[in-house]
Amino acid sequence: LTQPRFDHPAPEIMLSRSLLRRGSFRWYAPQHYVVGGGTATSALPGLLQELGCRRPLVVTDPYMVSSGKVATLGAALEEQGASYGVFSDTVPEPSTADVDGTLAAFRDGNHDGLIALGGGAPLDIAK
Repeated sequence: LTQPRFDHPAPEIMLSRSLLRRGSFRWYAPQHYVVGGGTATSALPGLLQELGCRRPLVVTDPYMVSSGKVATLGAALEEQGASYGVFSDTVPEPSTADVDGTLAAFRDGNHDGLIALGGGAPLDIAK
């Protein structure tokens, strides 16, 4: 396990300091990858394969679906043998109910990873 850094004032870090003072504590910070700048179609399929992700859920918005960007990414994923689902019912300033809907889609589809494709709402919900 990696030792946590304590130079960030985020509340969760402050909480971790408190827990560490009380005794045994395990810190887990999963790795994450950010792929952007027009490279998603070429970079993501190989990255997902490397991570062992075979059934990602693409969290996106209606525009990304209607523009064909989701289909383009989906074709690249399928070329690598991955199946994928799409959740595009995102709205600006998502609520916890929106996150719950995405979580239900993730669980119902037996997905093993998330891809956030688009702007603020998909990124917020996927995080």
